[in-house]
Amino acid sequence: MYCNQCRTEMPDDSHFCRNCGKAFASGANESANGSARLRSWWWFGSLALMITLFSFAYRSAVTKPKMAANGHNMKHAEAEQEKVALPREDPAAKPFNINISRLDRNYEALDPNKLWIAINDREIQAFKHEYESTEEHRKRIQSLRDLPVEGDITLSSMMALPIQTFTPTFDADRNMMTVTVIVDAADDAVPTSVANRSQLRSVLLKGVGTQKPSYIGTNAFGAQVEVTSTDKDFHILLFPKALRFKIERYKGYGASELVFRVPAETTEAPELKERLRLLVVCHLREPYIDSWHSDSRKPTITNPQEEKETRYYFIGIPSEFWLYDFQSGRIVQRLRPDGHPAS
Repeated sequence: MYCNQCRTEMPDDSHFCRNCGKAFASGANESANGSARLRSWWWFGSLALMITLFSFAYRSAVTKPKMAANGHNMKHAEAEQEKVALPREDPAAKPFNINISRLDRNYEALDPNKLWIAINDREIQAFKHEYESTEEHRKRIQSLRDLPVEGDITLSSMMALPIQTFTPTFDADRNMMTVTVIVDAADDAVPTSVANRSQLRSVLLKGVGTQKPSYIGTNAFGAQVEVTSTDKDFHILLFPKALRFKIERYKGYGASELVFRVPAETTEAPELKERLRLLVVCHLREPYIDSWHSDSRKPTITNPQEEKETRYYFIGIPSEFWLYDFQSGRIVQRLRPDGHPAS
């Protein structure tokens, strides 16, 4: 530093001028020196700040369009997921048009299990409330009857139900495909709540067996054994014997059967046999549904198998039985109550 009076150069930490003896205010010198250092740091800080701001602005300019594009893509992906998540319309959950000449390809009739549960839920809704008058209940029942129970199907709708169990056989000598389905008389398992049950026939719509987890069973003498358990559920349509469908006896004396006879060439018969499906076109009548449950087989030490059987009944009036080609939707043959094929 320099003396302010004689301009003699001296060390920065001097308190007196060695030439003229002038006393220095060290704070002023330090302030001057500090100001110089502060100005240096200010320029350096300003430069660093400008570089930082420029870098941030550049990154923003580059990444914003990418973020917007990514946001658009995410929204598009979410929209596509929503499309996938939307439940597909079930073509079978509509009133069935008996006048059509062809079914959709890979057509599947209405699931009996879904329909039975839906009707049962509706019957629970129809229970009379404690604080509901008889007239109020009657009106509510009437309004419920007009509401769909499954899809667009109401209790009065025409519907198509699948017949899972049938037997197709081919006669190569006659070039004839014969398809039989058992329609025996309703047995004693039909609940007494179903009126005139002795005047009804039954046809199996669907049967499902479900294996349950095994467990350790113990008899009265303390012997233990691992028990396997199976639940069997059967969905059955009951309909009046008075309907004049042509019923035949198996070999003249066995089970009552509904029989389709379809001409077919030997070359096409194997594939046709695999593609055949059967359905019944019907509408339901009161009481619409019923059920029956039994422990059909109880386990023992020597035969540790348990079976529980539940039968879910529909009460209805069939209009026609249809045999069709599942793959193409072609209606192979339709049987009417007059005993003659409709096609």
